[in-house]
Amino acid sequence: MAWTVEQRCFEQLTVLQPWCDVLRQAVALETSHAGELARLEDRSPDAAHTAQRAMQRVQAVDTVLAEQTDRIRDGLLAAWDAERGTARAIARLVLDGPGWWGLKRAPVARAGEQLAGWADRWRPHLPGLPTDPEQLARVADRFDDRQALWRAFHATARRAAEREHPEHATLHAAAEAARRTGEQARAALAEAQRCRAERLDPLGPLAWAPDPAGRLADVERSVATTRHELAAARTRIADLQADPVFAGQLPDRLTAARDAWRAHHDADRQQRRAIAPGPTGYPTPVPWPESERHGPRSARGVTPSLRR
Repeated sequence: MAWTVEQRCFEQLTVLQPWCDVLRQAVALETSHAGELARLEDRSPDAAHTAQRAMQRVQAVDTVLAEQTDRIRDGLLAAWDAERGTARAIARLVLDGPGWWGLKRAPVARAGEQLAGWADRWRPHLPGLPTDPEQLARVADRFDDRQALWRAFHATARRAAEREHPEHATLHAAAEAARRTGEQARAALAEAQRCRAERLDPLGPLAWAPDPAGRLADVERSVATTRHELAAARTRIADLQADPVFAGQLPDRLTAARDAWRAHHDADRQQRRAIAPGPTGYPTPVPWPESERHGPRSARGVTPSLRR
């Protein structure tokens, strides 16, 4: 029994002491970055939420602007259509001219004035309307490009709607700034995660413990406890070897007994390995840590368990 306790303690120490080394390195590497990742993890979703809220406000104003734009544009198209027949008739009168004897000079002059007034009313929406009477008459008589009219009246309607909502530009600027802030927060978090991976990946999964300092304290307590048990076992073995009951035995008999215990112990360990082989790269007595991205997780105050 004393040999078994001694061997168990030795096997635990061969695992726990490297764990301490890894965790000490992890703590040293992360000391200068304490809280950095947590701050970035909190900041990134906050920035994303702010950007989302800003975009929702922009979308609400955009919906109102779109409705007003459609209403103004459709009103302009309807007014254009209502005046189109009259403008075409006046344009034809201007194009026909005063006649051979100039008898229509006065009606033509009045028609030209009416056509100029019609053009002045629509020129803010159609700045391409000519000022020359004859050219204007030709345009008024023949111009019927519905798509060009739609685009021109839509632009006018959009400007009018935006004038009624001066906050629109401010909201768009705020949403764009929030979007850039969110992207910067995500990029900063990704960079911090990449740098942490560069620091910790060479140390293995154990270094990814969420609280490496707390885990190190747990493991160090386990090491201290195990060393105490090992010292007690070795003292017990020395006392037993000095006991008269054993001291009177032949040395070969004690050696044979230890060899028999060793054979039984090794056979038992091989059997346990065959039943539950450990992951590649880890000693068989060591339980495989959880392989989540942030490394093994354990409750504070719980020492790492080892197979007997």
